[in-house]
Amino acid sequence: MAALVAAGEVSSALERAERLVGSARFVDVARPLLDRGDARLPLVVRAVAALSPVLGRICTTNFDTLLERALGTWTALDAEPLDLRRRERCIVKLCGTAAQVSSWVLTRERLLARSSELPQTGSWLRCHRLLLVGYRADDEVLRRLLLALRGRDAAGAPPVNLAFVPEDSITPESRTLLGEHGVDLVPVAGDYDLAVAEQLHALVDAYERATGTRITAIPSRPRYEGHRVQGTGGPYLGLAPFSPRDDAQFFGRTGDVHRCIEQLRACPESRWLIVHGADGVGASSFVAAGLYPAIVRGAAWTLPGKPTWQGLRGRVDRRPLLALAEGLTSLAPWGEQEPEGVGDRSWEAATLHEEFSAHTRALTDRLASPHLHGLVLVIDGIEEAIDSDDDRECEQFAAVLAHALAHATAPFLLITPIRSRYLAELGRLLRLHERMIGRAPPVLYALAPIDQDGLRQIVREPGERAGLMVAERLVERILADLDRLTREPSAPPPGIVLAQLAAALVGTYRHMKHGEFCVTAYEAAGGLTGAVEQLAEQAIAATIEDYGESLVRQVFLTVIAGGVDRRGGRRPLTPAEVIDRLIAEGPATSPGENRTLAEQVLRRTTAAKVGLVVISERSVTLVHDVLLSHWPRLRAWQAPDWPSKEEADGRGQPHGKGHENAQAEAAEPSSTVDAPDQGDLQAEGAMISGALRDEVEAELPYLFVFAFLASASRSDALDLVSAALAAVASDPQALLSAPQPADALLQQLILVIEEQLGRKTGRGFELLENLLNERFYWRSDRPQVSGAEAMILLSELKRTCLVSVLQCLPPGVRIAFILVDIFGYPVTTTAALTRGKESSVRVRLTRARRRLDEFLRNRCGHIDSHNSCYCEGILFQALDTGFVTAPAVPQAAANETPPIADIGALYRSLPGAALDEAERERLLAVLASSLPPSGSRLRR
Repeated sequence: MAALVAAGEVSSALERAERLVGSARFVDVARPLLDRGDARLPLVVRAVAALSPVLGRICTTNFDTLLERALGTWTALDAEPLDLRRRERCIVKLCGTAAQVSSWVLTRERLLARSSELPQTGSWLRCHRLLLVGYRADDEVLRRLLLALRGRDAAGAPPVNLAFVPEDSITPESRTLLGEHGVDLVPVAGDYDLAVAEQLHALVDAYERATGTRITAIPSRPRYEGHRVQGTGGPYLGLAPFSPRDDAQFFGRTGDVHRCIEQLRACPESRWLIVHGADGVGASSFVAAGLYPAIVRGAAWTLPGKPTWQGLRGRVDRRPLLALAEGLTSLAPWGEQEPEGVGDRSWEAATLHEEFSAHTRALTDRLASPHLHGLVLVIDGIEEAIDSDDDRECEQFAAVLAHALAHATAPFLLITPIRSRYLAELGRLLRLHERMIGRAPPVLYALAPIDQDGLRQIVREPGERAGLMVAERLVERILADLDRLTREPSAPPPGIVLAQLAAALVGTYRHMKHGEFCVTAYEAAGGLTGAVEQLAEQAIAATIEDYGESLVRQVFLTVIAGGVDRRGGRRPLTPAEVIDRLIAEGPATSPGENRTLAEQVLRRTTAAKVGLVVISERSVTLVHDVLLSHWPRLRAWQAPDWPSKEEADGRGQPHGKGHENAQAEAAEPSSTVDAPDQGDLQAEGAMISGALRDEVEAELPYLFVFAFLASASRSDALDLVSAALAAVASDPQALLSAPQPADALLQQLILVIEEQLGRKTGRGFELLENLLNERFYWRSDRPQVSGAEAMILLSELKRTCLVSVLQCLPPGVRIAFILVDIFGYPVTTTAALTRGKESSVRVRLTRARRRLDEFLRNRCGHIDSHNSCYCEGILFQALDTGFVTAPAVPQAAANETPPIADIGALYRSLPGAALDEAERERLLAVLASSLPPSGSRLRR
């Protein structure tokens, strides 16, 4: 049999195998090999789906269902029906289907007899020009079936059909044989799947240019060029650390999450978990986006019937007790104790800090509050507390935590990620160290570097979950590059390797075409070794152009230099310290201009689109240390002889529009105001407005999704978010001083929604009821929808329908359901966001779930496949009535899921509503136009 296979006689080998093992055993072995229902769609298949709206029929010799899955509504035929000539949008399975054993064409005997069973198909193949993909030039099925059906051309006739075949399969004999049947061979070198997919996409573009029309089943609706998700890196975060909000994009550590939780379960008396690992191994991200969400949601930690844990995650610095107080203020409202007129929680934070400073049991007492039913407290950056210069603050910080660990009556779990080399230094926090060696010591979990399976998930899963086509060859190439990199004698530490990978994935996303996450895009991004440099250069280019390289360089050098801690080590500077140093070293002569320039450049380097510097209230740092080793420009900036003589021209002074704007802002003030004071006010206003824009820009996607769910209308959602931004801009400091600015933004949006939507039923729900009450008639002039576009429209219909159903709820009930069951906020946090009581939130949730269940339970096919209303059945009517249209922003179709009985899980499965660039700029323009003048005194 091996000799037969080597000679290209595969059908003869299979025929002999069937005789040897028997038909029953042969079928058992062959069936799973012929079709893997969970196999990833190849790029070629997806490209065929993109071309399918202008195709009438497709013939395939494959047994699998890849084409059927890609084309959606196309019919698969394993035999010729009598009316085959009138059939359109059908897939003719020349060798049968894996599911129908009687249709199999595997053996030599069946292969030779098959052409006589397909006379109409043979006529098609002779009357139309053919494009053959997926074959080698020496494929037996190509020679004995397809060419037999096609027949030979007249002698001397030029070939008019094309076959894309691997270059190494072409021989003079195969070229002659196929040429006699009118087929010209096109050699394909390298990655066959990727190369042919690109050729098919080029064919789409050529067809559109030649005909002047777009390939789409519905000409009046936009065509999808490919999926883009919100953000410059798409589903990949880049160098920024993970947060709990990014848990859906965090992969590769599932096993560590389970093992960590099992260790906690094995030590129920312990209330402290320490996750430690080598520098850069990712302990903070693991806790933030992996372990912490799993515990807070109760999926793996709380016992059945037990109250859900609340969560608080924060990062401490050299004033750890104050940072802890600021974080805890967001957990429960003060109610009557808050002084009248206070619009933020700064007063509460200061009061709580004083209470913590005075009483060791203050946190223990707070945990006994009726607002809390159990607290998971994550304290990141505890190394900063160990290195702090404020001994008294650190001692009291350790004492407050140690008392809560020993005496809290409510459920309490403290999680502290820490670098392994700092474990021995925990002795500097004396009271916490005593807990380590006393009764119920902490659970220690050593986080190892991520393994091969985890790396594979990091590369593949975010892209595939976002609808991208992640080529398997790319995954293997990246793993090979990582293995090569880590085996080098001077291999970088694990944290640097992970950062290089993160930069490469973002760069690959930015360079991909047709939604294909492939090796070509990876190499264009610079691969592992060059991606960090390319990412940094793209991020900083506009800032250098606007302000000059000298000033931008000074910002980075100041951030890198930092300050000196009590042990003589380096510590991060505060934002004020960075500004003061830049003012002292600035190129301009006016103090007002110096300050404005410093604040503008620092703000630009921390903006979402740049993201090379991270700024918080009390620290300014590089986004990742990988920039120090893998960004050549930064290394050159650190050289004492910078700039070289060739570089010196034009770099010594700031230039460009940013500098001109700064000069204008720092110009001579009016004579009625003291000049330095007015300049300081302008600089302060510019800094605050910039910080507000950065906060808002990061939250816009989430605010828009929330408003869309609440209103079921893109235009209404934009209006609601605009009104919320205008309200926030009237007093920016109130937002910026809030412990959780993101929650403060959401709270303002909720106020606007409650005020503007009133209690009436949404228009979307009325349209849906009208649609469901109409009778459905088939119309022959309806445009055909199939393939990828059908999947996208069905996904849009599912979202539009279910979001419209939400409109049957009063706004307050609707908001509670969205916050808890869709966004995943705890009930306590939801009560604080809506300025209500927990009991009120629970009542609203009960009403929402009951009402939605009553409406959907016996109607919706997504809950029960036997229900009468299913998206495929009402799609045409929904298109005719205008209830659903193609989304304004290209998005991937949601993955098909089995029926979901849980209402909350059903809504969480919906694809989000993305902002396009014009809408985002419109909202940011509303924010900018609503800000107070930069020279006015902003309310403190």
